[in-house]
Amino acid sequence: MKALVTSDLHIHPWRECSRDGGQDRLQDGLSAARQLLQAARDRKCPLVVTGDFKHLKDRWILSALNGLLALFREFHDVEIFAIPGNHDGVAGGKCGLDVFHELSNFYLFDVPMIGHAPGAGGSGPKAAYWPHQPTLDGLPAFLAQARKAKARVLFAHAFLSGAVLGPDEVRLPGVGATLEQFGLTGEDRVFDYAFVGDVHKQQAMTTSVPQGSKPPPGLLRKTPAIHIPGSPYQQNWGEWADAPKGGLYVDTDAGTVEVVPIQAPRFLVKDLTEVKPQNRVVALEGLLKIGAEDGWAKGDFVRLIVGSWADGKLLERVR
Repeated sequence: MKALVTSDLHIHPWRECSRDGGQDRLQDGLSAARQLLQAARDRKCPLVVTGDFKHLKDRWILSALNGLLALFREFHDVEIFAIPGNHDGVAGGKCGLDVFHELSNFYLFDVPMIGHAPGAGGSGPKAAYWPHQPTLDGLPAFLAQARKAKARVLFAHAFLSGAVLGPDEVRLPGVGATLEQFGLTGEDRVFDYAFVGDVHKQQAMTTSVPQGSKPPPGLLRKTPAIHIPGSPYQQNWGEWADAPKGGLYVDTDAGTVEVVPIQAPRFLVKDLTEVKPQNRVVALEGLLKIGAEDGWAKGDFVRLIVGSWADGKLLERVR
């Protein structure tokens, strides 16, 4: 199986840091989606989105919907495998991705099911699809179906316990679904690969790393490869610029998972409050010099944290 996997697009006219009521930020999201579709086209593989196409949980913003419709029609030669996330509903409890059903290249898995693997065709190998569910009551039957169908790849939208959050590699044990519940541990495990949306920080999880340790990169061939694609671009200050962003190009035949970066604005933070008083002005001047000479932060959003020592003239130069 070969596929480009992403998650948590959250296409939305974000007003934070916008100059025109969110339309520029909407274009940031649509640009990220376009780059992912182009990367899938270049690699002649499907695009798999493991949840959260949109941001508001109960409705579509029309500009976001129309933007995605236009993109999916433009890239009609790219198969799109869609798994609804917890943000993909609309009023009345319906799936908000039903609106794409008329597209011939759009495959929707809005209930837990076993289907053909991305790019495999109807007679090829199987994959398991688990969209966001309010409870995990259906997991045992779902895993039994996957085992019977020999579906060795899982695509899901769920919060996995132990996922890494934030710049300090914080893990949340006991919160969310366990790897055991999803058939990802033990000698009798169901899946060899899992790609799970919901957490926005891209990472690989393993079953052989102690709690609190940072997972090693790449795949451990003797344990299932569990990957969280993360959001393909930073959407606000709650995401960190040091985490990899983009899609994941998956080749299960070769046993590789490669990050495919995309171009998008970053949210950068520069905290100068800890700089020694005699060096603060020099530090600010240094930012200006780097920006002028190297293009640092060009096209990005920058949060500059200073104290009362920074006078208005100096801050205006930085701005």
